[in-house]
Order: sequence, then structure tokens, then C-alpha cells
Amino acid sequence: MLPQGILMKVTVDCGFPLRAVITRGAREELGLETGSVVVAAIKAGAVHLVPRSA
Repeated sequence: MLPQGILMKVTVDCGFPLRAVITRGAREELGLETGSVVVAAIKAGAVHLVPRSA
């Protein structure tokens, strides 16, 4: 994750680099840290990162 002002550039390793830009608030709300396991849901040009539930 790379901070860019109020935004964060996020890369998900899913067999290929999937990149997204999220707000820092979204990162905090989702509890994302480097190495977090996530599921990427892609809808109409938007990427939503959701932590994988145990």
C-alpha cells in the first residue's frame, strides 16, 4: 500500500497485480494492512476490497 495524500494505492496479488485506489478511511474501516487476505469484488468499473472472513 502506498499513501498518496488522502488516498492509498493498493495492489492485490491474485495471480496478476490487481491495483486499486481507496481512501485512507476505507483502509482503516476495513482494517487493511500489508499482507491482509482480501476478496476483490469487481462491479461496473469499480473495485471493492473486502476482508476474507474466517
